[in-house]
Amino acid sequence: MARHRIAQLIAALLIGWLGLPCVGAQEADTFDTLLAELRSSFGSSQNHKDALLEKLTALQPTFTPDQKEQYHLIHAHSLGERGKHRERVALVESHIGQVKTPIRRARFLYELIDGYTALGQYEKALQAMNESILLLPDLQKPSQKIVALQGALNLLSSLRAYDEALEFADRIYALRGNEADTYAACVGLSNKVETNYMRGHNDVARAYVADAIRACDANKNEFFTLIVKALAAIDLLESDDPRNAITAILPLLRQFSVLNNDSDYVIQLQEAIARAYLKSGNTERAEHYGLLAYQRAQSGGVLLLQDKTSETLGAIKRSQGQLAAALGYYDVNLDLKKKVLDDQLHKNLAYQ
Repeated sequence: MARHRIAQLIAALLIGWLGLPCVGAQEADTFDTLLAELRSSFGSSQNHKDALLEKLTALQPTFTPDQKEQYHLIHAHSLGERGKHRERVALVESHIGQVKTPIRRARFLYELIDGYTALGQYEKALQAMNESILLLPDLQKPSQKIVALQGALNLLSSLRAYDEALEFADRIYALRGNEADTYAACVGLSNKVETNYMRGHNDVARAYVADAIRACDANKNEFFTLIVKALAAIDLLESDDPRNAITAILPLLRQFSVLNNDSDYVIQLQEAIARAYLKSGNTERAEHYGLLAYQRAQSGGVLLLQDKTSETLGAIKRSQGQLAAALGYYDVNLDLKKKVLDDQLHKNLAYQ
């Protein structure tokens, strides 16, 4: 797994960041209504979100100082969603010096951590993480503290500092105040599931799956529930009959197509089902999903997904007897593995 998965988790968290009231259609094209629409646009097409942001941008001359901060925050997140991390970082760096309130500053720092991580600037990401953690005593609500804790967890997972990442997952889980407060439980347990899968402790991850799904269902957090189910379905391929993995993955792909088809979890599921079909001898379906995963990984630019999907497609082509095509994908994969190794060495140096 890779850094991209963290962005997907936080995309869901960001929906609750702005705390805007519900407004009626009769108030369309005011600051509050447009920002509220952006807040509820998770899973919508990028074109729809871009159109809303463009309308909001047109209102800039009327912004109060507080509205300017909220606008820059949502704009930075939008740039991150589109993979424009240099522009995202530049935007945050140009405004964060004027941001004084702890929760708003924590949110800007999250964008900075995630942007620096995406750019491979891990030392700067760690510095931003440390500043964010120092804000925790000034953050009052559990949901506010989760912003800082999750940003740190994301970065540490990317650096493969899994023990430390799991400590932050425990801290998020500990924020649940009572049985009715299911948000911290959902986020904390989902992180425990994913981080343990990432480090290869699949038995430990499986032990958390049912509790994580219950907590996220109780929180009505459909995206987190879907993430946990996706991870468990991919795990089936490693531990069970590939036909069971296919049966589990297909409905999840349909659910992602409705909820958030741009999610990198879709690539993970497509790559997994391609391997499942390959193991079960259906090379035609394996090639179909393998190509979908490979093409999406190439356009998404996530190094570890590019590595995984090129390796899988090479294996599919080899099984079909298309040796020249297989060698082409394996050559691509060899180059990607070198890049993955170089990136990990860079991460290790930054962390040390």
